[in-house]
Amino acid sequence: MEWALPIIDEQKCIACGDCIAVCPTNVLGFRHGKLVYCNPHNCTFCTLCEQICPHKAVRCEFVITGNEWKG
Repeated sequence: MEWALPIIDEQKCIACGDCIAVCPTNVLGFRHGKLVYCNPHNCTFCTLCEQICPHKAVRCEFVITGNEWKG
């Protein structure tokens, strides 16, 4: 099964770093002043990045319920 990483909307991102600070697996980081995936393979799909973003610049397009994945 292939999982989709959260989507970063560069138009909305103000590079505040909140999502980087809350990520438990160090997936996100800044490169040339833009939010990027530094370690995408570490993503656990916890949605904390989406929840913390004050401008809704990070969006998770999946729903995890129990043992199911629905995209």
